[in-house]
Amino acid sequence: MAVEELPDFAYHPRLPDRDKVDPRAITVEYEQTSDTLFVHFYGRSRSAISILMDDDIYFRVDPVTEDVVGVQVEYYLSHAVREHPELLIFAEFANIPASLIEQARSEIDSNAMRASALNSVYELLSRA
Repeated sequence: MAVEELPDFAYHPRLPDRDKVDPRAITVEYEQTSDTLFVHFYGRSRSAISILMDDDIYFRVDPVTEDVVGVQVEYYLSHAVREHPELLIFAEFANIPASLIEQARSEIDSNAMRASALNSVYELLSRA
């Protein structure tokens, strides 16, 4: 019996130009049962596949154009925000209850928060 080769599903995600993403079009959703956060750069109208980027963080990629159309964060409150405190800003946009946000914030290491704040400052400085 001949063995068929599987098709190549290699994707080469292209990040969107920051200036071309309208912040008003961004939608944020949180699924509490799976602790998953979705950030859609262009609303939910585009279909996408998830491609692992870093631990619990996935690119949401349009399978036809290979454009990154969003981000998916697994274990958002239970793990990801501890590693990436800058992601906590999306919690309010996702209508996560304040008590859950505060609980997650209280579990973030203060050095991780400082490092995240420093990264934000450097980001601002790099645009100047």
